[in-house]
Amino acid sequence: MTPQELSSYEDLSAKLAIDQLRLDEEVISLPPLLWEVNEHTAASIWVKDAAQLALKMKIAEISHAIREAAAAANKRTTEAQIDAEITLHPQVHKAQIEFEDAKYDVGRWQALSEAVRNKGYALKSLSDLVISGYLTPNALIDKRKQELKHKRVRLDEEYGRA
Repeated sequence: MTPQELSSYEDLSAKLAIDQLRLDEEVISLPPLLWEVNEHTAASIWVKDAAQLALKMKIAEISHAIREAAAAANKRTTEAQIDAEITLHPQVHKAQIEFEDAKYDVGRWQALSEAVRNKGYALKSLSDLVISGYLTPNALIDKRKQELKHKRVRLDEEYGRA
């Protein structure tokens, strides 16, 4: 991933957190988030496919060069020898690494896409809890206050302000 893609990935990953006090905003922001993640996923699949094609072309190019060199030298080679030389060739190794990196990026973007879809399911469940009255804004505010109070106490203890 390029630094820009990594930044984009990290920014989009950060949007997975759900603010329970702003469920309406979370629901509204979900479709554009899913679209953006899926756009990145599609682009990463395209890059992976291009890297795979480049690897195949590089293997064919090196294979051809090895066969031509063997024919010019009147040297007999086996397919196993050619395959071994192809595997050890630095250009093939580089193309293989680029293909593996691209596959890794596809996996990350697909995982993020799945996480965003799961966020949608979680928002639906949270909305159902609010509608049923089980989860109320006051309860959420009280919970948030308690969390902040505990953080403040920990910071005070950590910095000796207790």
